[in-house]
Amino acid sequence: MTGGGSATPAGERTSAVLDRAEDWLRVLAQTPVGGLSRVQMIDELAALERLAAAAAARQARLAVAFEAAERQAQAAAGVAAARRGEGIAAQIGLARRMSPTRAAIFLGHARTLCLDLPETMRAHVAGELSEHRAGLIAGEVRLLDAAARANVDRHLHAGRYGGPGLDATTLSDARLRAEVRAEAYRQDPTIVLKRGRHAATERYVSLRPAPDIMSYLTGYLPAREGVACLAALSAAADSARAAGDERSRGQVMADTLVARITGAAHPGEIKTELHLILTDQDLLDDAGGPAQADCSPASTVAEPMPAEAHATATATAANGDGWPDTERDPWSDDEPEPTPQPGRLEELGRLDEPGFLVGYGPVPAPVARQWLRESFDAAGRIWIRRLFTDPPTGQVRDVDGRARPFPARIARLILARDRYCRTPFCGAPIRHLDHAHPRADGGPGDAANGQGLCERCNQAKTAPGWSARSVADPMGLGRHIVRTTTPTGTVYESTASPVTKPRPRTKPGGSEQLPRAG
Repeated sequence: MTGGGSATPAGERTSAVLDRAEDWLRVLAQTPVGGLSRVQMIDELAALERLAAAAAARQARLAVAFEAAERQAQAAAGVAAARRGEGIAAQIGLARRMSPTRAAIFLGHARTLCLDLPETMRAHVAGELSEHRAGLIAGEVRLLDAAARANVDRHLHAGRYGGPGLDATTLSDARLRAEVRAEAYRQDPTIVLKRGRHAATERYVSLRPAPDIMSYLTGYLPAREGVACLAALSAAADSARAAGDERSRGQVMADTLVARITGAAHPGEIKTELHLILTDQDLLDDAGGPAQADCSPASTVAEPMPAEAHATATATAANGDGWPDTERDPWSDDEPEPTPQPGRLEELGRLDEPGFLVGYGPVPAPVARQWLRESFDAAGRIWIRRLFTDPPTGQVRDVDGRARPFPARIARLILARDRYCRTPFCGAPIRHLDHAHPRADGGPGDAANGQGLCERCNQAKTAPGWSARSVADPMGLGRHIVRTTTPTGTVYESTASPVTKPRPRTKPGGSEQLPRAG
């Protein structure tokens, strides 16, 4: 997980806009809002909205110019034509403090605005059309050819200077979208079919958190397949209700969806591995013995473990060192750890420290314990893996030594420490475990040199001019920090966030702070 990325100046970095931007930042931060009249407040809100829109327009122009310059630099450096353009959206995302996925969308809209929509861009530059509304227009015409885009552009702004026709700067979002789509259809009646074919190539399934420990599992599917899925679930609900099932129709449909995807007839069949996150104080108290139920861990991590899915995910994450599909602990070559009985799970974790469900996020400790109760196997066991944290930072520092050989053990540590893609502002799920300093260039294979990245960020890092290194914590707290340098020489830092609340380092049974090694 990123602890906030910061750009560090490198080389000559100044321009008229940069100098004035710093002045404006100071004015905005230091000018109080108290004492303004209601009229002044509204006028300032409007002026700042125009300023924000104009600034976004310049960002679009800069992004397009940067892409062209970066492609030229890559060509001059001998980069193969097929690889030119790699890492450009990632650099823009870092500069704009947004994920690389959002940055790629922004760059696509910027190209359309700057190259094919001159009237829309003119309104954008003047601060009369916001970034959102300009992007709305660019997104709706993206499948038209350049001539058709220009015609839509003229149609939208025909009345802007007092003549007959539309003025896009005065329309609501809903009407603006409707007008763009209508004119796009007039320009190319096949646009609906083109959009449908293009949309089908972007089908996906995603998960995002919902309130009250729920989640939204979304399938973006072609209409026919989506209707077929819903019809199958509806039929299952009708059958169950006809047989006297007391669950509601929606509950039966949701449970059937889970059962058909996971193969689990009820939640208790979804295996869960428990990660006990221990502080070094707990480790000292335990004296290196096996993990007992009364070991006062600082937090817990629950991870669903469908056998096939986990085998696939780990084979990727651990560079091919996956685990066998057996009933034994997939992360241990020894006998399973002793496990607590269901009635003693309250001892696992403090009430003020939430659990963490991999792929979802924080969950209340009582809920995590309930999931574990439901996950005991036929022998009354659950899988436990101990991860040790450093009290002053709250970061994961080590993994129980009784584990699979080095790659899998380090993989587990990095996944528990980082949780999300380590690229600043990304936040996507981890898909690859990356050596910050490549092994081919002499980088070590330890956890300090590792970072969890999403697929897009891992690919961007391989583009020419990118480098990353694990660096010492300047505050001396032992936090894990990765410093990434982009082709422009701009430096960003990613600090792993604590998985537990940091607390002073103390000796066993006392309050005296222990000196830090090194």
